Parts: sequence; C-alpha cells; structure tokens
Amino acid sequence: MGYYFFGFKLLVYSNFSIKVITLMLRPSMSKTAFWAALSLYTCLVSNLSAQNPAALLPCATPEIKNSWLEVFQQRQFKSETRSVLAAKYVAMKIHLVGTDDGLGFLPTNNLLDAICTLNERFAASKIQFFVKGEVNYIRNNGFFNHLSSSIIPGFVQAYNEPGVINVYFVEAALNACGYNYMPRGKSQAVVMANSCMGSHESNWAHEMGHYLSLPHTFYGWEKSVLDYSKPAPHTTNMDVEVEMADQRNCETAGDGFCDTPADYLAGRWQCDINGKSTIKQFDPTGTAFTSDGSLIMSYAAEACSKRFSGEQMLAMKNYLGEELGDHLALEVPCLPMAAPAPLNFPTNRTTVVSANAEVFFAWRKTPEASSYLLEISNFSNFGFIAHRQVISDTSVVVPNLTSTRTYFWRVRPFNVMYTCRNFSEARSFNIIGITTPTPQLKELGEVKVYPNPLSKDQDLQVEMESSEKLPLQVLLLNQLGEVILQRNEIAFPGANRMSIRLPEGLPAGLYALILKGENGAISRKIAIR
Repeated sequence: MGYYFFGFKLLVYSNFSIKVITLMLRPSMSKTAFWAALSLYTCLVSNLSAQNPAALLPCATPEIKNSWLEVFQQRQFKSETRSVLAAKYVAMKIHLVGTDDGLGFLPTNNLLDAICTLNERFAASKIQFFVKGEVNYIRNNGFFNHLSSSIIPGFVQAYNEPGVINVYFVEAALNACGYNYMPRGKSQAVVMANSCMGSHESNWAHEMGHYLSLPHTFYGWEKSVLDYSKPAPHTTNMDVEVEMADQRNCETAGDGFCDTPADYLAGRWQCDINGKSTIKQFDPTGTAFTSDGSLIMSYAAEACSKRFSGEQMLAMKNYLGEELGDHLALEVPCLPMAAPAPLNFPTNRTTVVSANAEVFFAWRKTPEASSYLLEISNFSNFGFIAHRQVISDTSVVVPNLTSTRTYFWRVRPFNVMYTCRNFSEARSFNIIGITTPTPQLKELGEVKVYPNPLSKDQDLQVEMESSEKLPLQVLLLNQLGEVILQRNEIAFPGANRMSIRLPEGLPAGLYALILKGENGAISRKIAIR
C-alpha cells in the first residue's frame, strides 16, 4: 500500500503538474503575478475577511444517532463488545475550497497545525489520521461560501474519493464551524470552516467524532429550549429519554454512554477552573448538576474540551473496524520526525546576487520528513508572506524576489501523519539584482584580471580602461551566488588598476568577479588554488 506526501497541487515543483497551473492562470496573468496575487490575497483573507468563530454555531451536523452505535451500545452493555487495543491509522483526503478565481484557500501552515491538533486529540484513543494523496484544490464560489445545504449532495458526489474520510475546508459552512454530511444517517464527508481551524481548537476533532459514530454528549437537546431554573422533562422534543444526574438510566438515555455525565447544554458555553459548566441544570427529579466541559463531543468552549471518554474511544475504534475497514492503513504510514535540520543556503545575514530575481534555497534533510513548507517574508515575525511553497526535495529556486529590503526564510518539515514540528530557525539575506543576460558596461574597455588561477595568499589585480568617471560595485561570488566580498570603487577616465585582497579562509574553487555599474556589468571567472 502506498502513501504520498501532500502539498500545493498548484505548484510547479516536485511531483505537481505544470499543466494544472497553466489552466489556473488567467491568459493575461504571468505565473509570477499569479503567485504574488495569491500570496497577498491569502494573507488579507486570513487576517481581515475570516469569519469570527464566536459568531458561528459550533456544529451543524444533523441530530441523528448512528444506527450502528445504537446496536453497539446494546452489545456493549451485554459485554459483547470487543476491546480494541491496536492503533488504527485512518486515511483522509483533504479538499481545500477557494473562489472561482483561486483565492481564499486555507494556508498550508494552518492546515498542518490543524492536523497536528486533530491527532493530539485522538492520541489517547490510539486513532491517528494521515493524508492520502495530494491536497485537492477546488475553485467553486458556491461551495466556498455556502449557507444552504442544497449544494452539498452534488458537490460531494463530484469530489468524494472512496476509502478515505473526505474533509472539505471552506470559508462558510452552513454558518457553523463544521458539520458532517450524513445521507441516510451515515457520514459521507466532513466540512470545516477555515476560521475555526485554530492550532488549539477541537472543532475538527468534534466533527471527526461524529464521522466515527459519536453523538453529542447532550444528544436529544439539539432542538429544545430548556429553562435551566426548573427540572428537566423526562423526554426531550426529539423523544429522547433524559439522562439522570446520578446516571441510573445512562444505558438508555441521552448519548447512551455511561462515562459521559448528564449534559443538557445545546449551545456554546464556558467552563470554570475545574472544567465544569457555570450553568447549573436540574434533572427530572430536581437533582442539580453541572456538565463536564472536557469532553470534545460537548459544546464547551475550545479552552475546555480536550478528550473523548473511554466508552466513546471504544465505540470509534469498533466502528472503524466494523464499518470503515477500507479507510484503514494495513501498515504504519510513516514514522515520527526529528527536529528541523539546519538551513544551508542562503546563510544568515548574507547578500545574494540574483539573476532574474531568482534565489536558490537549500536545507538539510529532516529524517522521516516527506515534504517541507518554505516561507519567505520581509518581516522577521512572518506577519506577511512573500512566498509560500510546499516542496518534496531539500532545495528549490524561487523566482520574483525583487525587494530591496531584508528577506527572512524558514522551513517546516512534515509527512502524511506527523505535522507538529515547528519551523526551523529563520535566516535573513539581502539581494543584489543582476539582470540576465547582463548588458556590457560600454564605458569600460578590456578588463584584465591576474594572476588567474591565483593562490590564497595572493592579491587579485584588475586592470581596465574607462571612457568616463564611473562608480562601480565590485563583487566576488562563490558558486552558489553568495557574495563573499563587496566594495565600491570609482573608475576614472583612462587606465585604472585595483588590487583586491581575498578574504581569509576562502576555500579553493571557482569564483566570479563582477564589476557592476548603473548600465550593466562585466563578469570574469576566477580560480583559486
């Protein structure tokens, strides 16, 4: 069974299709312009246009109890349920939905954080999720921002893949943080709102719990309005038996789990320092109680909900084994990764000579990593991203880096299941741009450099004729384009000669000497022994 790294399907690099990119560009837009616009819009959307999660419903999954779960719970109380100890690895297909113009996709960094949090929430259950295949980028205004369920069946039918949990990330998901699409009472897809994908939020884990058969802890109260100052009725508006505070009827009432205490709170609520609801409720006998906010399947605020109960975990693992066997990996998809390896080039606080505004980046391989997220910014806090890209190799050439300001860059390793590694330590560099092919400096006549080859202890001599007074930038570059030496000189009319002392400790090899003026440049290869 094969598994694949995931990343931007829109990029030219690694295993991605150039043909796909070409189709996604407007005829009048260059690839450089497209990426610049995409990066800018993604940043603006994520910072300015995202919905406020506090204004959204926590969940829009239908109030339907999974028929398999009802049978399972009957078996469970008769001790007919298998205890499942082995870890289960569940395949997901990630679909990122944007506008018709290809804007608004959930940024890769946010997606990696969300997968990390999802697997942390499921770690105790020994259920871990991995991404199978490449991320699917979909352009569709209607599904990107949908407040009606009418679009869902046709859309899911068109894009769902078999044998995986299909997860769609959109801008607006029925005015909720997420929901399960459940035709005939069985989940077929999970849809999540981008704005609810914070790195420490349990919204995705909540919806995955639904996908794996779990109801809300307050099951039966979804359509009820309860006066919490009075005892609850014996049944809800959905004709569900109300669970007693002492749990005497826990096998038949509420969510049907006996290790999830009674909960009647069907709206978002805050917990106290002990993780309990601040709202006191009364069961049908008048017994007062508070709800447990630590349970992910409740509607407790994100700071509260972190876990599944033991019975919930057992149900999910049995559901996977009995109903979703085709979703499971037959072997461990990948191994945990080490910390990010150091960055190689550009080195920190260096100057790079760039031909056609292109810069070469290289870093060391992180063991067990299959992909890397490269981010480049003009800000040390990476508040605005000039370039973001997923790469399967450990080097790449990035175009369109034209800013005269300092750039900062970093790399985040990940694989199909382990996405919790942070970025590497950032490094900075500056660019000196040289257009290729470089116009010759007409003001200079023949340029002679000697000795060539030269020894490390020798000074390089440069002779030239100039037709006028000419400011020059003198650069010595290594084979990566890194500036080893930089100084300013002035050539005067007539014969000129300058002596260049090499930096100490310079390794033997080939170098380039560049004399750069306002209207062009002249370069010469130098060999150092």
